[in-house]
Amino acid sequence: MERVVVDIVSPSNLFELYKKLPGETQLAFRNLIASELSSEDWFAILKGMSVDEQLKTGQRLGEPFFNRLFPLMAEKAIKLARLHPDFTDEQMKNSVMDNTNLLVKDISAQQHARHKHHRDRKSDPENVERNVIICDLSKDKKTWTQGKLAKKYEMTPAGIRKILKEEVKWRALKASKQMRTK
Repeated sequence: MERVVVDIVSPSNLFELYKKLPGETQLAFRNLIASELSSEDWFAILKGMSVDEQLKTGQRLGEPFFNRLFPLMAEKAIKLARLHPDFTDEQMKNSVMDNTNLLVKDISAQQHARHKHHRDRKSDPENVERNVIICDLSKDKKTWTQGKLAKKYEMTPAGIRKILKEEVKWRALKASKQMRTK
């Protein structure tokens, strides 16, 4: 077996190489990193950012959530004020906070349900068949590189890698669909 020697590249050298990539290759590299990093990795990256960048990132991530939450909070506060005009400021504050916590839990539950539905959806039989074919073709590494497979099936190389990484799943899905049709 032939030994391959890999020089270790420092983070600063790696970043310098990244900056030299053309724009579309930088985007492909960022997409690759995004598909591979865990949430812990993202929080480590956030901690390394300047406070300004942390605030900008938090704003971009939180904006859709808060755009839904604030109008609902205002609506609840108005209803509470009309329903309980005799409330002290402290009672009103506590009631608004209780309602806000319920709203946050409700929005989170809705988002979780949407994510669960998307995650647990049934695979399209045509996609299962295509993915098994991709896995089969990838065995012939001389003819079918991940890039060629991506072009043939109009996908990204990262999408091809994801399919190949889940080969066992695709073969099992194909086998279970074949068993049902017999």
